[in-house]
Amino acid sequence: MFHLNRMQILFKLRRNYRESKKGKPKPVEVAIYARITVNGQTADTSTNIKINPKYWNQAKQRVTDAAPTADQDNETLDRIKVRLKKAFNLLDQDDAELTPGQVLELYRGKKRVRYSISQVIRKFMEDQKDRISDDPDELATKGFITQDTYETNDRYNNNILEYLGDSKQERAFIEEIDEAWLNDFKKWGNKRFATNYLAKHLYHIKRLVDFAVLKKYTRTNPIAPYKIDTEEPDPDELVFLSPEELRKLQTFDFSTLPIKQARIERLDRVRDAFLFMQAIGTHLGEYNRFVSNPDQSIKITDGIWFVKKKRQKTKKYMIAPLKPICFELATKYGGFSKLPTYSRTQFNDGLTLISAYLGFDKELTSKAARKTFADHNLNEEATDVNTTAKMMGLSSTQYLKHYGHIDERRMIRELGLKPQIVQES
Repeated sequence: MFHLNRMQILFKLRRNYRESKKGKPKPVEVAIYARITVNGQTADTSTNIKINPKYWNQAKQRVTDAAPTADQDNETLDRIKVRLKKAFNLLDQDDAELTPGQVLELYRGKKRVRYSISQVIRKFMEDQKDRISDDPDELATKGFITQDTYETNDRYNNNILEYLGDSKQERAFIEEIDEAWLNDFKKWGNKRFATNYLAKHLYHIKRLVDFAVLKKYTRTNPIAPYKIDTEEPDPDELVFLSPEELRKLQTFDFSTLPIKQARIERLDRVRDAFLFMQAIGTHLGEYNRFVSNPDQSIKITDGIWFVKKKRQKTKKYMIAPLKPICFELATKYGGFSKLPTYSRTQFNDGLTLISAYLGFDKELTSKAARKTFADHNLNEEATDVNTTAKMMGLSSTQYLKHYGHIDERRMIRELGLKPQIVQES
């Protein structure tokens, strides 16, 4: 049940002191205490401040300037008020009715706030939202993310929340995530996700716990050493365009199709964006950032034009030469900064139509451009593996397996193999 908790804070003078039994006069100074009212219930706590009553302004809740320690005392009262509100806000997140005793217990340090997994997810996404940027300079640092990254994290979180609901763990705390918890999540995820997509969820959960430790929502990350299993990508499952398909895409005339002019122009622009991405081996986000400020990324060495820019994901530099088609497209649109740009959804929708119209028996997405680049360099051009990884801005050559594999075409070129004549016996 949802509870709308309310709290009020009032500072008061403690006037109920009595005459000393030995006949001593009443003390000149009296204590200030804090009274908090939570949902109609009250509780008091000391401020450790004593003043002469004549220096206290009850209406303004302040020690007057005439008091010798006015500044120090008022600063103390402000800090107490802030700490009480912080304790209240930390507790007011579980949709439960609060009492003043609970607030004071946390305020005095006798109770530690426990954060649920769903609370950490919410705070993580709030933090991520504040870091979204489309500025290339900001995205080159670790402090900012793209809108696409934010949406990807949101999908992971929604799946984690679905698991919490299915397993009746809506109120599970972040410190409950351990090896056994992850193994249970894996059993649930194995029925829904491919191995490598499930692995991405597990990495994300580790990031959530790291975030919780950083923000002091929990003390340690017990799953930091947890080993996450992934599968070697199946070469036959990598989606890229063959040289023949790439040539067909480059030369196809969309105006020959029985479709409206607006769609013809849209498909032509999507095709051009894909061809440019394929030519330099980048993905959609990096391509869009290049178009937004091409002068920052273009470098000329010995008369050769390169795209050299730090990737947002790996913080590694990609260095790829601009091919003739890049200049042709720039001329077509009036400059690199005028090249067509798209959101991931718009771009993938366009590629789906292109794949259908051209008869490609594959599901084209923005990632296919980068994979086509990798395949072309590894197998058609026989480019060195390290050079290919550098052009793509990969952290190491081991990540090439997610984009392309060396196959028989490269072996034929490198080994100088000739067709064999085999006589049947």
